[in-house]
Amino acid sequence: MEKKQKLKVLIVNAQNGDQDSVVNLVHRFIPTVKKYSRRMGYEEAYADLIAWMVNAVHKYKSVHDTNMTLPEQYLFYSKTAKNKIL
Repeated sequence: MEKKQKLKVLIVNAQNGDQDSVVNLVHRFIPTVKKYSRRMGYEEAYADLIAWMVNAVHKYKSVHDTNMTLPEQYLFYSKTAKNKIL
């Protein structure tokens, strides 16, 4: 049985043009996409969520890939955590 690749590896490979990594990412999240597409309640929700996910993968930038210092990373994560709570 083949071992699952880590999400970060799949994302980096997808950003570098590896279509198999994009397909693997989509397959990994199909149950979640199905769940939320049913909640959204319109016919094209499933396709819209898949398209959104593929687009998000290509736009994603890890904080660790930036030149942020540790205090800047802390402030970034603290700010995003507060936004999620509100």
